[in-house]
Amino acid sequence: MTPGLKFPLVILLSILFLSACRTGVGPTYAIRDFRPALQPALVTIVSNCILDDYDSASKFIINHASNEELKQLSASEHPLLRALALKAMLGKPGFDSYRVMMEHLDDTAVVAEDMGEFGSQYIKVSDFLIQQGTWKSHADKEKTVAEVLLHHNYLDAAYTISDKIPAQERYYSSIRAMAQRDERFDMLEHALYSLAQFKKLTDTGLIKTKLMENTWRMSEPSFRLMRDYPNDTYLDVLEKYYRPFYRNISWAKGGMTENGGYYFDALASYKEQRSAVVLERILNRKPFCNGPVDTVSLKYHLRDAIWSNPCPAYAKLREQIKQQVAKDKKDNIEIPVEPLIDTFPEIIRWWY
Repeated sequence: MTPGLKFPLVILLSILFLSACRTGVGPTYAIRDFRPALQPALVTIVSNCILDDYDSASKFIINHASNEELKQLSASEHPLLRALALKAMLGKPGFDSYRVMMEHLDDTAVVAEDMGEFGSQYIKVSDFLIQQGTWKSHADKEKTVAEVLLHHNYLDAAYTISDKIPAQERYYSSIRAMAQRDERFDMLEHALYSLAQFKKLTDTGLIKTKLMENTWRMSEPSFRLMRDYPNDTYLDVLEKYYRPFYRNISWAKGGMTENGGYYFDALASYKEQRSAVVLERILNRKPFCNGPVDTVSLKYHLRDAIWSNPCPAYAKLREQIKQQVAKDKKDNIEIPVEPLIDTFPEIIRWWY
């Protein structure tokens, strides 16, 4: 085993063999095809088996490979080298970043990416490229969105962008197909929200089924869906989520309780007796919540959700909390802040 090799050679060879598949046209390049000065760094990058553009080998390639060599490296037989080259090309003069992205959307090989303090993640080369990219204009980004949603909707990027754009009929079939896949739910719930935006009653059953199957996995997009596009049938989902509510909140990493606030907002928006029953149970539970949880924030979110949705069903609850709500408003001191003037040029990225 060579110095710095983190996996047995047989695993490395398997990775090399499996990752060689690339749907693009044109020649591919092996490490031996590059000049000797670059080869040791290329071998080190491949041997490390993880994409880290801050290590010395990656920095060497970024700083010493010519534009032509980076272009050849973007057609390497190894996906780690392709990903590194493509990211470098995005920031180098002489390359059109929009064209680079559009020409490599079909690179679906999966690489491990170093995420620093957050560990690592597996990501498709094309997803990595989109994640790193910027666009010169919103028109260019919209063209990329169209290409991804219509022809590459298996990418994570297709899911993460789907609920950030308004409903457009030309995307409907593609988004509905995305919503029906057996996909990771943290991706799927973006497509479900996007599908709900079309407001087609025929999709309600599909959306509800997916939510019912994944109640314990639900996060902000799912609760936002049920709040923004209400349907009485989603009360079944919200009632089911209540059963493990305290367990889910107690298990929240570091006592984070954002999902609790999202849940209260979605539940209270229905203004019905069924939602009132659940809200009353949560409000009057003793103790309010077990475990290392920020109950102060949770209680505030609960009161705010009830107070922001006046209706006959919540009359008793509102009477119960009105004094505390008044105190909340009194204690909520707004500090005047001078508005900031943004003088920097706009950076157009995928997720905003």
